[in-house]
Amino acid sequence: MSRLAVTAAFEHATAVLADRTLRHPEVMAGSEPMLQTLWNWHAVEETEHKAVAFDLYRTLGGSYKTRVRCYGFAMLRFSVMATRQTINNLWHDRVLFKPSTWIDAARFFFGRYGLVWLTVGPLLSYLKRDFHPWQHDNRELAERWLASNSARYAIVRGPKAA
Repeated sequence: MSRLAVTAAFEHATAVLADRTLRHPEVMAGSEPMLQTLWNWHAVEETEHKAVAFDLYRTLGGSYKTRVRCYGFAMLRFSVMATRQTINNLWHDRVLFKPSTWIDAARFFFGRYGLVWLTVGPLLSYLKRDFHPWQHDNRELAERWLASNSARYAIVRGPKAA
């Protein structure tokens, strides 16, 4: 149950980041167009299944206490992993100690569309006892992006089962 609770926690975090990506397209401004398409499509995909692990956890009788404890663990783990990988990437790109890197980071986290301002509330909502991912229904964002970008991606289906 703890592993499932951690999975549900990670899914909530990725759903919050996906919402930010779809709701604020200016976040991706200046990015390579193919990467914008990839990240936006991935944000749609994260949105579509954001409640699956959570619903399974609840259906199997998962407790609020375990859900919150595992959420704390998952958010700490996510933060540490993301920070380590970012530092590693910046080190290898030889820009870790450039002032412009740190200015860009400050904008990314605390600017007008900063990660902190746009995600803290939704991330903390997971701690409410009566929380459910679809209390923040953002399907329209995903559907709108899919409809307006249908020429930029293709749906691939596997062979039909016999």
